[in-house]
Amino acid sequence: MRYPVDSVAEGLMKKFEVTEVDAKTFVAKAILDGQKLDKFGYGKGDGTDRVRLWKKVVMDDANLTLTVQDFVPEAALGAWVGEASDKVPLNNCIVQFERKPPRLIFIFDDQEGKRQADDAMKNALYTWSDAIVGGVITFKTSKVQVTGNAPSIVDGGKTQSMITSPMDDLVGYDKFWDQHLKYCKDFVRNMPGAQCEDISPDEFKGTVVLDPANPSEVTTHKIVSSKSDNKVNWTVEYQGKVVSEMHRIVHQSPLVLEGWDMDASGTRVAGTSKAKEMQKAVNEIVRKASSWFGCMERREVPAATPLVPFVLKGPPPSCTKEDRVKALKYAAVVPPSAKKANMGRNGKLWVQAMARFVLVTSSLSQEFRIMQTGHAPGPSKGCDRSPGAKSKSLGGPDIFVHKRNVRRDEQGRRVALKEGERVEFELQPDRSPCHFWRSAAGHAARSPARSCRPRERAGPSLPDDWATLQKGRSASRVTIGVTLPASVNVNAQRIFCTDMQRRRPDHDRPAW
Repeated sequence: MRYPVDSVAEGLMKKFEVTEVDAKTFVAKAILDGQKLDKFGYGKGDGTDRVRLWKKVVMDDANLTLTVQDFVPEAALGAWVGEASDKVPLNNCIVQFERKPPRLIFIFDDQEGKRQADDAMKNALYTWSDAIVGGVITFKTSKVQVTGNAPSIVDGGKTQSMITSPMDDLVGYDKFWDQHLKYCKDFVRNMPGAQCEDISPDEFKGTVVLDPANPSEVTTHKIVSSKSDNKVNWTVEYQGKVVSEMHRIVHQSPLVLEGWDMDASGTRVAGTSKAKEMQKAVNEIVRKASSWFGCMERREVPAATPLVPFVLKGPPPSCTKEDRVKALKYAAVVPPSAKKANMGRNGKLWVQAMARFVLVTSSLSQEFRIMQTGHAPGPSKGCDRSPGAKSKSLGGPDIFVHKRNVRRDEQGRRVALKEGERVEFELQPDRSPCHFWRSAAGHAARSPARSCRPRERAGPSLPDDWATLQKGRSASRVTIGVTLPASVNVNAQRIFCTDMQRRRPDHDRPAW
């Protein structure tokens, strides 16, 4: 409530002031620049300023309430200077915060003391409640903090910018750059009626018709990027005139995003409200850039498998080695088609995950057998040996399963995955499975510690050639002479593959 200014008003604001009446009471007032309003077509034409908001707020910590009085009408977006007055409040609103259950109660009375609680008022209050709840969620889930009105890095503090905290521990520069650029373009693509085109790898254009009945009302978005200069510039034009510019700089060391906006008059905007908008964008970018999903192609699954939200394909060329070896966690669903895989008999799969082995049994006529990697796969031959099923890969979606959502029965034993069950997959390949060979249950005697580097006759080293050789089957590192590391990839169409190998039908099973 001390800064209840939206990002649009912030760009037009001429003055904002907070007056402290006492320890529990303050008055907030925002005045918009009349000349800027005239340029946008919302002014009186003579440069008259407008009081966008004028609020008195009284806090009651003991009762968890806020009492808010408005001196200018919110519905009319305020009043012109000279017409606004704080002599008589236009309404009185009490916001009650309850703990159990956690909720907000709004008690709104108009100037005459009449209670307002109809649908129109309810819908109007969504803006307020969404801002409160959304702000809490954004703050609580933020791995990166964005600060507004911070000294600019670009010009050594001569101007102010919005600046994030360092992100080096969360994501790499290349991945952040790609996701940031993708976020900007997708924002335009998702606008209703948007017509978009990539003019070049560094230039994007989107045209949006605001009113289908009036095709001449067009907003044009132009996004120009330069990775060599670490810059992304986003220009918005309305009826051929520039109304705003967004400038973003991705600093590499430390990895920091700096940003500022320019309004139609050329005034720099980098305040608190704009920082909140940038905070939401950065949260989304970092989440996708640090997730394996940010490195995978997503496509819809036919209606025949409605429980599967997407399937996974190999990572695009933009995926780096750093992406592939990052810890990852995501959910998938075993689709109905998985039960069609019949490999001869039911079995078991032991997965080495952080020195623990997880038993998964199947009741869907699938065979989940103990897997042991013989040698690193060559470019096309696969592994020299494998205890897997003697059947060819027939393609189909990849499903990843993980110990954590494989349920236990009353005796603590792992039970079968069932059709449609939601399961999770987690991998921490930055801790090489080689580290666990000596302590891995049942393998201390069989698998003495040795180097993880593949034998020369097995082909190129891994995981450097991981994407080329395996086309992105999963993210974990290959190990030699040990059970598969941390994950298993079950293909829905009659084949079940480990992370780094795909079996030939003529492989023999080794003796245990």
